[in-house]
Amino acid sequence: MAAKTVIRPAAEADIPAILALYRQMDSALVAMQPEFFCEGPREEDEIRKAIRADDADFLLAERGGAVVGFALVGYAGWTPEFSCVLPHRYARLEDLAVDEAVRGGITYFDVAYPYHGGGAEKFIGAALEKYPRESFYLATKMPLWKLETQEDMEQVFNEQLANCRVDYFDFYLCHAVDAERFEKIRRIGAFEFLARKKAEGKIRRLGFSFHDKPAVLRAICAAYPWDFAQLQLNYLDWTVQRAREQYEILQEYGLPCIVMEPVRGGALASLCPEAEAVLKAKAPGRSIASWAIRFAASLPGVLVVLSGMSSEEQLADNLVICSCWEHPNPYKNATLLL
Repeated sequence: MAAKTVIRPAAEADIPAILALYRQMDSALVAMQPEFFCEGPREEDEIRKAIRADDADFLLAERGGAVVGFALVGYAGWTPEFSCVLPHRYARLEDLAVDEAVRGGITYFDVAYPYHGGGAEKFIGAALEKYPRESFYLATKMPLWKLETQEDMEQVFNEQLANCRVDYFDFYLCHAVDAERFEKIRRIGAFEFLARKKAEGKIRRLGFSFHDKPAVLRAICAAYPWDFAQLQLNYLDWTVQRAREQYEILQEYGLPCIVMEPVRGGALASLCPEAEAVLKAKAPGRSIASWAIRFAASLPGVLVVLSGMSSEEQLADNLVICSCWEHPNPYKNATLLL
């Protein structure tokens, strides 16, 4: 008569038998999918911890005096270490969005140190690292509010390079500069620090994003030899927030303009019925948002338009706008993180 299987609690004396079962399991996994699994080491302390836990049951299956199986039941807050799993990069929705953007011809990607709780740089670094470095342009920004010394700037800049998995930034900006932050740039020597990084080849183009009045912008442009500036520019703010004056100051100083908020945070993606009727009569197949993007991108001296896409539909619409419109721009459209 065959021996019956007995289920009983595990004891520390059973650890060698449990480790032997782990080795059998790992070997079977490797045989089935060697690209995903390895025969990794198992830690006795982790097994001992599970056996001793008050809120778990580490159960063994025993047949004929031999341990033939085990199960960990009801433990909250602890997961066994799966050291048999090889490091492997699985597709994520964010990766798919970046891949679609790249396939569509988008080559400029804009992030910043604080975006998405500090995770944006790490995300874009992981999403872009499979592409040749020369095939895309990457922009990020210095968080001036966080910095006081040269050592602070060095630490954060190196952290950003590591986050983005690159050796240099194509575009690097002092972030959200107004009168107060302009004064801080001067006080802590931020431009001089970044100019050294540019001389070292770690920054290709050095600029700033701006949020203040035209007079402050003029003072910033006159203070340092910037390579570009980033403005909030759209057909509503052209007059409401004096974007036209700001744009003309950049033209006066010969600075290329990168446009942010061309659709004003989505406000220009839908208009009153009367306004939409005028635009639809002119081009029935064109989205309302496309008019805002085309307005910004058609201005002389505009280098890139940061469209701030937040859905697959917006990405698809922007790709149509850019692919169907001849525009002599080597960077084409840009994407912000989703």
